[in-house]
Amino acid sequence: MQILDILAGNEPGIIARIVGLLGRRGLIISNMSAKTCANSKFAQIRVAVSADAIQIERITRHLSNLIDVIEVKTHEHLSQTG
Repeated sequence: MQILDILAGNEPGIIARIVGLLGRRGLIISNMSAKTCANSKFAQIRVAVSADAIQIERITRHLSNLIDVIEVKTHEHLSQTG
């Protein structure tokens, strides 16, 4: 599971553009959350997807090219088993 942390302008339609881009690339979102940052001009969006390293590299590049996306960070989610 890979986590995409996206900092974007808090503009109407930004989540739809992100979800659409992921869907067009064939990625399935397993979890997603969004919140307005302390500066209400920005939103923090976290998306969990199952993807390999090549897919993550490509999607990060594509997300970075979207209007209103400021920064994309990725990290692997390590699930806890008990």
